[in-house]
Amino acid sequence: MKPIKMKMKDMDSVLEYTTENPAVIHHQTYKMLDWIYNKKKKPTSINLLIIELTDDEELDEAVLNVEAFEWELALEMGLKFFEKEEEYEMCAKVNKLLTTIKTN
Repeated sequence: MKPIKMKMKDMDSVLEYTTENPAVIHHQTYKMLDWIYNKKKKPTSINLLIIELTDDEELDEAVLNVEAFEWELALEMGLKFFEKEEEYEMCAKVNKLLTTIKTN
């Protein structure tokens, strides 16, 4: 599984996108963490989004990633989001992965 790749104008566009599209971020976080955990059986750093910046004078790309030590927090944030959105199937999936990580 690969990170989502996209093009955006600049960092302001990236911040706007992540603020306006939390569902995309939380779904991608779960998918990527679940995939890598099932593959490696331990948390590791993983890229979620790779964004090519087309009009930024200082940066060529922005990468949204989750470091190994951030997995539990990222999943807990996703769980809160899915509860708020009443996406209970996703809540169950996220909770299962979170419990597995915490107990191993």
